[in-house]
Amino acid sequence: MHGLRRIVVFMTSVVVLSCSAPQPADAPAGSEVPVPSEVIDLGALVTEDLPQRMWGKAFLKQMGFTKPNAFEVLRWSFPVEGGNVSGSNAYYTLFNHGGPHVDVTCRLSSDQ
Repeated sequence: MHGLRRIVVFMTSVVVLSCSAPQPADAPAGSEVPVPSEVIDLGALVTEDLPQRMWGKAFLKQMGFTKPNAFEVLRWSFPVEGGNVSGSNAYYTLFNHGGPHVDVTCRLSSDQ
């Protein structure tokens, strides 16, 4: 029970201290979360030639990887009263180990 009491006291202290922390001057009124002054994207730019740039053509050929990244954009448009509505859909084929891992669902197993 002594350990539980310590946890409760600690959590209460964290809540009290976080509620009493001063707000940054540039935060909007009523905001409890500071607004970042700049957002820096550290992700790799995924391009069609990313696997070749990361691993090299010779290595990819040696390992039997023959497909590059592919981006297929299908544009569509249909008439409506007063004009047209248009948009696009896309299919992406991405090399798994060329930049960020964007295939999380492929890493999930039904056995786990």
